[in-house]
Amino acid sequence: GDEDAAIDYYMQIASMEPVYVNALINLAVLYEDSEKFNRAAQCVEKILKGFLAGAEVLPEKTHSLRKLLAHARQLDPDCPVANADAIQLDAFYIPSRYPGPIEREFTQEDAENALEIARRLVAVFSGE
Repeated sequence: GDEDAAIDYYMQIASMEPVYVNALINLAVLYEDSEKFNRAAQCVEKILKGFLAGAEVLPEKTHSLRKLLAHARQLDPDCPVANADAIQLDAFYIPSRYPGPIEREFTQEDAENALEIARRLVAVFSGE
């Protein structure tokens, strides 16, 4: 219905160059509402990679938010996103990207935490 149309719309916007961070956050919220929690975490990854690329920091290819956050700390050592947050996200996000048994189901709380982390990242790296 309307939620699927909104996801399609934000996917189109998020596919454009430059990527609009607010579109990614809105897309993450829609994924959370649709209980597609791993997709919400992918939005967090893309937001973080976008900030790094904008600062001309090109980390190794990885899906690890913990590793990406370590690069972000080089830009802002006072980054308020805790390493524990990234470890928590990696714990459910990385297994969702690769075949094999997933040891943990994604929950509403996982998605809400991912979105809160994304919002903090946006605030830090956009200077808000």
